[in-house]
Amino acid sequence: MLFEKLKEPFVEVQSDTKKVLQSNIDYYKLLIFKIATISLSQLITILIVGFITFFIILFIAIAGAFALGDYLDNNALGFLIVGAVFCVAMLIVLTLKKRMIEKPILSKFSEKYFKE
Repeated sequence: MLFEKLKEPFVEVQSDTKKVLQSNIDYYKLLIFKIATISLSQLITILIVGFITFFIILFIAIAGAFALGDYLDNNALGFLIVGAVFCVAMLIVLTLKKRMIEKPILSKFSEKYFKE
């Protein structure tokens, strides 16, 4: 009888511990789902905007190359100049990528995820 009375609180503690553990597991599953969903939606948004921006820049570059070609009376030279401008822009971005790309993205994502 005394043993049964002592055993009851331990059984309750074990049951409560299982409930708390299951609640924590459910919470972390929900948190991971939320972070994955936000990340996926941001990735899709970036891809769509990047795709549209790519075509905008492409058509502006083609128009600029033809305009330069008309001005210089040589379309090939116009396209060569536009290609050189893109090469210089690429070198600048590669040189400054840590400051221009990596740090802002890292700080933005850190701020967003660690705030939640």
